[in-house]
Amino acid sequence: MPEETVVIDCPHCGEQVQAAPARPWLDHQYEYRLGILQCPKCYNPLVGYQDFLGPQGPHGIEEYGAAQRLWPSPEVTLSMLIPELIRASLGEARKCLSCGTHTASVAMTGRAIEAMCHHFRTKKTMLFEGLKELKDRDIIDRRLYTWADELRQHRNLAAHASGAQFTREDAQDIFDFAVAICEYVFVLNKKFEEFTKRTRRQGKKRPGRT
Repeated sequence: MPEETVVIDCPHCGEQVQAAPARPWLDHQYEYRLGILQCPKCYNPLVGYQDFLGPQGPHGIEEYGAAQRLWPSPEVTLSMLIPELIRASLGEARKCLSCGTHTASVAMTGRAIEAMCHHFRTKKTMLFEGLKELKDRDIIDRRLYTWADELRQHRNLAAHASGAQFTREDAQDIFDFAVAICEYVFVLNKKFEEFTKRTRRQGKKRPGRT
């Protein structure tokens, strides 16, 4: 019987690899399984995770979902509070990173920022003007605007025949900044609103100045 392998991202190689378990999988009550894997290229260890999908096919073979890396450098989980169109572009950007297509990843990351402007129905169709409008409407602050505009410029280089090439490190940083912007706009703002509503319902007084 051939050795079982799973497709997983190796942060050491910067590639997707077919990794084999170095130890037997640890199953958790048919919910998920954990495994120590070994990259076939650099031989470094990885810790992988797979959700249990249940018996599949006419023979009821147990199947699991796509492998996710828990260690090292666990993959970013995109919050469901981020609108679907934006989340989909970020997901595509992450897939491109995994496949080593760094320029495509930068282009898709830029599309996520563009989708954020569409979500807030900015009046201008150009991304440059759209980001300025988000800043003027206090949806993003000056620092986030600076980040987003920098991403816009890299997105332009990636999306057009500029001849620009991006390293994995650059593409990863650009992706991380985009995720941080979306987390701030859609997740942290929502969390703060819920926090203030809860504390006010509980009658908590704000501390006075000292």
